[in-house]
Amino acid sequence: MRKANQTSGRKTAKAKNRAALSAQQTIPYVAMHPDGVCKLPGGLYTKTVEYEDINYSVASTEDQTAIFGGWSSFLNYFDSSLPFKLSFINRRSHSRSRYKVNIPQADDDFNSVREEFTGMLKNQIARSNNGIERSKYITFGIPAGGIVEARPRLERVEADVMGNFKRLGVPCEPMDGRARLALLHSQMHPGNREPFRFSWKDIPQTGLGTKDYIAPDSFDFRHSRLFRVGQYWGAVSYLQILASELSDKLLAEILELDAEMTVTLHIQTVDQLKAIKTIKGKISDIGKMKVEEQRKAVRAGYDPDILPPDLITFSKDAAELLADLQSRNERMFLLTFTVVNMAPTRQRLENDVFTVGGIAQKYNCALKRLDWQQEQGFVSSLALGYNEVEIQRGMTTSSTAIFIPFMTRELRMDGQALYAAFHDEGDHPHVHMMAWSAKPGQAYLSRDGIRQIKSELTNDIFKQELLHLYEQKSDSRDELVQEARKVMLELAQTMSAGIPDHPEAERLILELAMQLETVKGKKSYGYLPKSQKKLVDKIVDEMERLPSVRDCYDQWLILQGKVDGYYHNKERKHVPLSQQKEFRSIKNAVIREAENIRQCNLFFEDKGVEQESEPEEFRNASYDYENLRDAIRNESLTLEERGDAVDEMNKLAKSGDKYAQYLMGKLWRDGPLLTPDWVNARYWFQKSAEQGHTYAQYALGNSSEQKLILVFMSISYRGLCVMEIPDIHSP
Repeated sequence: MRKANQTSGRKTAKAKNRAALSAQQTIPYVAMHPDGVCKLPGGLYTKTVEYEDINYSVASTEDQTAIFGGWSSFLNYFDSSLPFKLSFINRRSHSRSRYKVNIPQADDDFNSVREEFTGMLKNQIARSNNGIERSKYITFGIPAGGIVEARPRLERVEADVMGNFKRLGVPCEPMDGRARLALLHSQMHPGNREPFRFSWKDIPQTGLGTKDYIAPDSFDFRHSRLFRVGQYWGAVSYLQILASELSDKLLAEILELDAEMTVTLHIQTVDQLKAIKTIKGKISDIGKMKVEEQRKAVRAGYDPDILPPDLITFSKDAAELLADLQSRNERMFLLTFTVVNMAPTRQRLENDVFTVGGIAQKYNCALKRLDWQQEQGFVSSLALGYNEVEIQRGMTTSSTAIFIPFMTRELRMDGQALYAAFHDEGDHPHVHMMAWSAKPGQAYLSRDGIRQIKSELTNDIFKQELLHLYEQKSDSRDELVQEARKVMLELAQTMSAGIPDHPEAERLILELAMQLETVKGKKSYGYLPKSQKKLVDKIVDEMERLPSVRDCYDQWLILQGKVDGYYHNKERKHVPLSQQKEFRSIKNAVIREAENIRQCNLFFEDKGVEQESEPEEFRNASYDYENLRDAIRNESLTLEERGDAVDEMNKLAKSGDKYAQYLMGKLWRDGPLLTPDWVNARYWFQKSAEQGHTYAQYALGNSSEQKLILVFMSISYRGLCVMEIPDIHSP
């Protein structure tokens, strides 16, 4: 296997750039291990994962946006120490294609349908993409001192990469050493329909290396703009990105061509701090250029504010890029975009290259041939993670993600088949589906699977109708939640007034309030014990019996029934409000108010009497009091500064200032600068009330009344006093 030397008018020193003597020496890896770890020159170890397509091109705008966001997050996973490479390989189908038709005949009345469908599939496979197989790979590498150090790190990265693909809904599979060798063999044997024959046990028996199994008959890199691999011609080009805004259709249109090619995206993440520093340096350079241009304008007698358009554009772009890196979830990448075309004849090759160049031109980019770098470009296109093409374009995360690698998912006929027909019969559109397989139980649709299929079809067919209905349902839900909270507030207020309008509901609320005393941690429905959850459910069911809540809930049920009618014809059963998952916020509102009752904080936000006339009452307050009060209420100050003001107010209250005493009572009662404590609050209200402070007297009477009501209710409902009024004492 000999390789022809590359010649040039400008020869370099032989010791520095010596041509390889064999095809094996052209292949740029040191060792391939059975587990798929490949060692490259320079101590770089790589692994490859093959992934499949998902439906992006045919997805809705919302789904495309979600996929694009997920792909951007995928790219941001890779840091500056983890270079990676995306490979898109289009090759002619081999005799053993991945597409198989397996629809066996059976002893029933549907063999004619099977024969028809089998013929359709075989014809489609024969015509589809003119026999082009499209495969996608991601190769990532890490520098390491040896295979022992590299293997566990690569395994962790591989698990993360596959997890990220899974979140996108992308099927993927790691490649072992044999699979990677088979891929390299197919890249270096274009047009070859013979299967790859290799076994690890043959290496010690034959004395051959892995490169001997994958190397072609010959490489010929003597031409400046072309090369040959065996009997095939090839050309390596790179994409020069000129457009300020790219389209996500550029890569898809290139990959949809009827041509054998390999599209490669080498991506290197730039350290974030280094990227920001570089951009700041560029902005500084642009500023210097502006000053120089203004000086030239002044010397020439022109207006110094008129700058060259390119300079203004560069300045604006650099500022926007810096803002993206600093304030958005954007990173900086260095991208090398190459295209390797392969064809059996030079004429066909030139036509393919011209077609790709036309697509690039359509999106304001240019396809440039790599002159005298065909060998470097070809070996860089192999799925190894190796890059010798030093042509890089700086890109942000979103601009790199625009080369989204997904188009349309293909249906694989590997052992089972699905046949469906849509019949649009006016008011009765329906779908017939059949599934079968040679393996018993494989082609089986469960009830849940059928329900999911029906749901997806309904969402697509009745999208507009459901959108309007969901808007009405959302409004009705909000109205119900608001009404339920209002009712809960009214119940708590009647309890504080000692007027039991709804005794059963109030009894349950009080019972919940006392049980919350034993709850540690977060007091929300999801964190409560089962017994207390049942108690909350009973309270919500009691609230449902109230006319205002029941009317809102009935309206919501009507709208929910209309939505369900699009999915099935079953009669909807009445489900209690407490069992509707959409209304957990009502349960949390019940818990919150019960906790207020437990802490004796029964709706002090209803301070109308206190707040309405406060300016008149506080007209004679001292200057020190007013300054400290303003500092306590000023939320622009830090908590430490406001806390210091509270300490000073406490000193003022102890000195006998009735206004300070009243405010200390409010702080102990309501918080948030002090932990609510009814005893301390009552103490200060008492002190202020004794000096004739009207609102302290009101607050003291209100809090005492609530405490007494709570004791009375606990005696009435439980038969014993579970709470007692403590004596007033100085805090």
